[in-house]
Amino acid sequence: MEKQISQRYLLLQPILPVVNGMIYLGKDQSLNREVILHLMENGDPAFTQRYIRQLRDVASFSDNRFLHILDMGVDAQGVFAVLKMFGGRPMIGELKQLAKSTTELLAMVFALGKGMQDALEAGIQGYSVLADNLWLSEEGQLKVINYWEKGDASTRGAAGLCRLLTQLTTRTELVGGDAELMERQLSRSTADLSPAQQEGLLELVRGVRLEQSSLASFVLGLQRLLDVPVTPADETRYREAPLTYTTEEDDEEEEAVRPGQGEPAEQASNRRLLRLGIVLACLVVVMGGLVVWVNGKFVHKDQAASPVQETPSPANPPATSKPPTTDTQNPKTPDTNPKTDGGPVEAPNLVGLSQAEAEKSALAAGLRYQYFLERNNQSQGTVFRQEPAAKSQLQKGDSVTFWVSKGLD
Repeated sequence: MEKQISQRYLLLQPILPVVNGMIYLGKDQSLNREVILHLMENGDPAFTQRYIRQLRDVASFSDNRFLHILDMGVDAQGVFAVLKMFGGRPMIGELKQLAKSTTELLAMVFALGKGMQDALEAGIQGYSVLADNLWLSEEGQLKVINYWEKGDASTRGAAGLCRLLTQLTTRTELVGGDAELMERQLSRSTADLSPAQQEGLLELVRGVRLEQSSLASFVLGLQRLLDVPVTPADETRYREAPLTYTTEEDDEEEEAVRPGQGEPAEQASNRRLLRLGIVLACLVVVMGGLVVWVNGKFVHKDQAASPVQETPSPANPPATSKPPTTDTQNPKTPDTNPKTDGGPVEAPNLVGLSQAEAEKSALAAGLRYQYFLERNNQSQGTVFRQEPAAKSQLQKGDSVTFWVSKGLD
């Protein structure tokens, strides 16, 4: 007998596993139409309430680059979201047989990026845009499946689009932890572009890697690469888009208190002013050291030539200053590149750990990492293989690769 949800929806066929759940092809018996059902296992009451609230926060958003939420609820099967059915199938199953040029793939990513910018202006952000969270329509359009849950920092926004573009051009599920490795792969897989186009694309990717490009500027860069006319409205939208990067702490703050949902307007205004002050302080530092902070205020550096200094005690002599060194071979990148001072290290044992635990373990050992998602009989999200093996002798800054189970269909 077919499983039924809320005495209305039939679960016809599982089509895509997700963490703690499954996406099904389903049928709305009341309206006699096909739907997509996103089903999560039931958790504790607090989890269920939080999850329903996340769904409600985005339920009114309607854009053809996102699967519309038609209904939601909780029953014995779990927490469910009913999504509008579009012709097509999950993008992850189409990667290996994609018969498209790099220019066509860039156009697909550009269209998705425009949708993400629209969603951002509606207050919706933080979801993954990797291939395992996208639907490919029969017309070749990418649509986001789950846009109510937060994705890993490397899977969302402009950084997520860069990784998605790598997945599409290499025709693989690879989700590399090393941004430099991803850039090299992208360089090899876009050889059908003209040299000028390829260099322009790699410059865009580097800007994202070095946190110098916002989602808006990345999308505008793709627009220019594709020779799509840039209107004055596009330029204005790019200039006015804030260059912000959401951290996990910001996510927690926004989830706890959202402007317009319980936070007084005065507190929201004060918080925005505080952030503006931080940005201005950073600009002061960048301006060639012309202004410095002395005794609680900013003064011109010429006025600070002879500041009052405490005399160091004999027990704490001043350290001898050393000229700064520049590591051009291993530039720091967010989240994935540990501090590397050289020296031997032992590869940690990652097998059996969760993906997040494996990442932390690799970074704690001073190693870079990359990982693959593959179907395996180990429980979903568990590392089942690594190279090199545990206890292998490596140098700090070397890379370790591990494989994470997606479970079995």
